[in-house]
Amino acid sequence: MLIRFNVENFLSFRDEVEFSMIAGSERRLPDHYIKHKDFNILKGAVIYGPNASGKSNLVKAIHFAQQFILNGFDGVESLNKHFRLDPEVAKKPTRFEFEIKAGKTLYSYGFTLQLEKQVVHEEFLYRIEKNRNYLIFERDTGLQDKIQVKYGLKASNNDFARFEIYAKDLKHDQLLLQQVNTRNLEEVESAVHFIDVFQWFKYSLVIIYPDSRYKGLTFPKTNKKFTEILSKFLKSMDTGITKALFTEVDIEEELGTLRDTDRKKILNDLRKKTIKFLQIKKVSYAIWLDDSGKLRGKKLVLVHTDKQGKQVLFDCNEESDGTNRLMDLIPALDILSTLERVFVVDELDRSLHPHLSEAFIKLFFKQSRDIPNQLIVTTHESSLQNLRLLRRDEIWFIERQADGHSELYSLNEFKVRPDKELRKDYLIGRYGAIPSIELLETSRLN
Repeated sequence: MLIRFNVENFLSFRDEVEFSMIAGSERRLPDHYIKHKDFNILKGAVIYGPNASGKSNLVKAIHFAQQFILNGFDGVESLNKHFRLDPEVAKKPTRFEFEIKAGKTLYSYGFTLQLEKQVVHEEFLYRIEKNRNYLIFERDTGLQDKIQVKYGLKASNNDFARFEIYAKDLKHDQLLLQQVNTRNLEEVESAVHFIDVFQWFKYSLVIIYPDSRYKGLTFPKTNKKFTEILSKFLKSMDTGITKALFTEVDIEEELGTLRDTDRKKILNDLRKKTIKFLQIKKVSYAIWLDDSGKLRGKKLVLVHTDKQGKQVLFDCNEESDGTNRLMDLIPALDILSTLERVFVVDELDRSLHPHLSEAFIKLFFKQSRDIPNQLIVTTHESSLQNLRLLRRDEIWFIERQADGHSELYSLNEFKVRPDKELRKDYLIGRYGAIPSIELLETSRLN
């Protein structure tokens, strides 16, 4: 689970901002948090703000840090990612810090980068306990650009010697956490902290953008479970769809419109996994290689019923944008009902009716009750500002200041009664984070 995320000097975040999933003292909606021995961790958060306020930049910051941890500078675009509206800030490093719960252990992990030069200045990992933090390692680039690593591990002499080798081999553009996880750690008992934290970023944290297609979602060899999930939720959300199913097609013909490079990439991907989902001209397919190595495929179709009770099949590109958005989000609900994941969804309400956005939030809390997972979303949908639906500490705002930098704050900072009509107060600007629109005068052309 995500406990806190801090970022500084990245995109519109000039100063350090903190996003916290630690529950406040409010006792309402107890199924919205997971109890921990020292504090309670919220399961959900909804982030508001006008266009260009920094909502998506917060998601991008989390995603950038995740991809950098997993793949280094090869996995990110670092040019012009610092706060660019203050020349002095451009010289300062960019900082990311996460507090997470991986397994049963709490960790604090962070690093600072000089993005333009592609250099890692600092990196640290601590195990968090109630009264103190226990050092696992600290890395610093000291005098004469020499990398220094300090370990606080309880390790055997052999294990410690291996960690010393990892430190000596480290380059200025590499994270120690990532480099350690590229080694064979089966015999290194004290590497468990490195492994657990890295695995959290690799598997537990899932980012879904408005144009993401089945991002981070995996299904078994058969696609029966996938269609059962879609059918269940699409039917319950009044889309007019009674069923989702796959029909076999000549996939060679369907892929005929793709470039050779795209086709080669698909084949390479299939050698790494049993089944792949993709879209061609907004039509969804599941493809795989059979036992003889031949490419096979099925097309996802959606079933409606006409007035005579007969089934009528529609391709995905014949459905509304809202229905297609639901199909990208619905598998997340199923995953969150069974696995420990943190889903961060940018623009939840994109193409969705307000009632569907609300239904999605309600279903998340219902499906994932007592499971340590989280759903964090950005949205413009003010109808979600309902204290019967959410707690005060689950509602956040991002506001752009006059000099262009973004500030982040929680509704919990305001004194708000539980029966207060939040939406009305928000729209009149009581909590900030709404657009300031200057109407332009126009002249009629003669």
